[in-house]
Amino acid sequence: MRRAGEPLPRKIFPVKLSEAEHDQLAELARERGVAIGRLLVESALQGSLTGAERLRAIDELNRLNRLLANLTGNINQIAHQANVAQQVLDLDATHDALDTIRELRVQGEAVLRAVG
Repeated sequence: MRRAGEPLPRKIFPVKLSEAEHDQLAELARERGVAIGRLLVESALQGSLTGAERLRAIDELNRLNRLLANLTGNINQIAHQANVAQQVLDLDATHDALDTIRELRVQGEAVLRAVG
C-alpha cells in the first residue's frame, strides 16, 4: 500500500530515436516547457490522430474543397445568367448554394478541429 506523499511507481519505456527525431522532440519539449518523456506521454494520450486518421481527414478536406469549387462554379453560372438576361438572380438557387457553402464550412471546421 502506498503512503500519502509517496511518489507513484513509474515504468521506464526506452525509445530509440534518430538524431533528427531527438532534436525535433527536444525542441518541441523545450517550447512547451516539459521533458521529452512528458511530451511523448501527453502527445500519445491526448488523442492525437494516427497516420491513417490524418489521411482520412485530408481526404475529407479534399472532398469538401471539391464541393466548394463546384458550388463556386454554380454561383458564377447563376450570376452570369442573371447578367446576360439582365434579371435578378434566382434567389432560391442562390440561397440553396449559400446554405450548402455554410454547411460545408461547418464540416471543414469540424475536420480541422479533429486534426488539431
